[in-house]
Amino acid sequence: MKYPFFVPFIFISLGIIFKNLLSIEIPLIILLILALILIIAKNEMAIIILSLFSFFIGYYLYEKDFLNIQNKKNAILQCNVIDIPAIYKKQVKFNCKVKDSNDKNLVNKTLKVIIFSKNPEKLDIFLFSELDLKGRLKLYKNSIYLYVKNYRINNQKNPFIYLFKLKKKLKENFREKVKDKILYSVGEALIFGDRGNIDNDTRRIFINSGLIHLLAISGLHVGMLITILLLIFYPLKREIKYSLVASLVAVFPLITGLKIPVIRASLMGVLFLIGKLKNFKINSLNILFFVGTVILILSPKSIFTPSFQLSFMAVLGILLFVEKHKLEVKNIYQFFYAGIIISIVATLFTTPILAYHFGKFSPVSIIATPIALIPLYPYILLAVINLLTGFQIDFFIKLMNKFGEVFLGITAIFGDLNIFYLGYKPLLIFTVLTLIFLVAIFLTDAGIFPKILISTILLIVFLYISKSEELSEFKVIDNKKFLLLKLNKDRECFLYLKRKNNFINLPLNKEGCEKIYLIINPRKKLKSSLRFDGYIPLNSKFRNIQFIKVGKDIFIKFNDDFIYPLNKRFKETN
Repeated sequence: MKYPFFVPFIFISLGIIFKNLLSIEIPLIILLILALILIIAKNEMAIIILSLFSFFIGYYLYEKDFLNIQNKKNAILQCNVIDIPAIYKKQVKFNCKVKDSNDKNLVNKTLKVIIFSKNPEKLDIFLFSELDLKGRLKLYKNSIYLYVKNYRINNQKNPFIYLFKLKKKLKENFREKVKDKILYSVGEALIFGDRGNIDNDTRRIFINSGLIHLLAISGLHVGMLITILLLIFYPLKREIKYSLVASLVAVFPLITGLKIPVIRASLMGVLFLIGKLKNFKINSLNILFFVGTVILILSPKSIFTPSFQLSFMAVLGILLFVEKHKLEVKNIYQFFYAGIIISIVATLFTTPILAYHFGKFSPVSIIATPIALIPLYPYILLAVINLLTGFQIDFFIKLMNKFGEVFLGITAIFGDLNIFYLGYKPLLIFTVLTLIFLVAIFLTDAGIFPKILISTILLIVFLYISKSEELSEFKVIDNKKFLLLKLNKDRECFLYLKRKNNFINLPLNKEGCEKIYLIINPRKKLKSSLRFDGYIPLNSKFRNIQFIKVGKDIFIKFNDDFIYPLNKRFKETN
């Protein structure tokens, strides 16, 4: 079998999905029986049993139900940190597995912990830190959140404490040497995998340019890292060189936050280097399925995350393409040609997922990505040198910053073009079928351009059908976080926030809001860090729109008619 890990990857995925949909209790004895049959099964029967065994593995691994857990104001627990904490301005966020609690239903559950602090970077919370926590417990979308009031940190048994302290020291040195806030925040994302300090204006530029993916460390960055490290250690003996690079790449996810794309890319990189070291015949697709299987076993919920889906499908598309077509890169023209072709392939395989999760599509990234890579390669090269020298050599830091400025300049140029489209709402089944057809097209023996042409036509059809076109003149959306009026003809949206929400862009993208006006209470200080196209006071009239507040209720008047809510309460009030 050419791809032995294809079967377990697919059927573990199906097992997780079925558990999420059905949650039927199945006796564990079935898994044990299948394991015994698998040992003695042969040929086609072995594949069938492996498929069933993998399906039930995924089914048993996925933990869905929190039926016995209630929202709680004073939850007390002990837990172990199981990932790299992420810092977002005044917050530290991480996953923690509960060892003990005053609520026994929490034991062995994984919580999403949020700690607010004026100096979050000074908190010594790392992977494998032991914590005593007290805070408010809240359930949201099949996840448990703990908003911490009091905490105590214990790192005495942490095996990686010195590595994390080294990272912390390197970040401090980097901050001291780079005074420009934007350069530092982008460098922090590219070097350490921490994007929490990137301001909203810079983030918006990267999104509009279609280059936001370059800030998320993934296979591209790991590939660059391996190439750069092999060049740096080129004079060493072959065995020492590959062993040293493999060791550094294996540690890389710990430095950059244990994100799923980094784990996948680093594990693939390590396996690739071991294969080169031992002269094994390397099958990149099989390595991809093996790594995907490992990730799903360790973190079954990953299959539902956009990061895993985007990372996996982008690499799958590129590997399917490379397996059938070899692109030579011997000069600058071939570099651009190969870069654009690979960007097109990655865009084809990720656009359905981006449209499904985020409701947007940015074709400009096809051209912007290979151009932005020109300064990014030397930036990463110098970043590796600065990491190895502890950010102590000013010449290398200044040179790295120059390339960083060029990278930001290119991003700004493409960001100013504003070539992106909003308002896509594809059905899940349609998204999955489109991805299956894309894989089928790239498995054929057709030439490069016929594949890209057919896939592009398929993608255009997908986007056309997925576009949310409203027949009515307006649309009102009301939920716990916001009240939204959308004028369908002009794609103008009027937003009233019921609570502070810095992650409002996702629903606005899906609604296709091209201009967004925020309805504000003039008596209250505006605390939102988001930028809008205009601010309209409550009760005031803007063109033919008016949001009126009566007591705790909000009424919307459009063209002199009350369109929300559709009841008699406003008339009775007046």
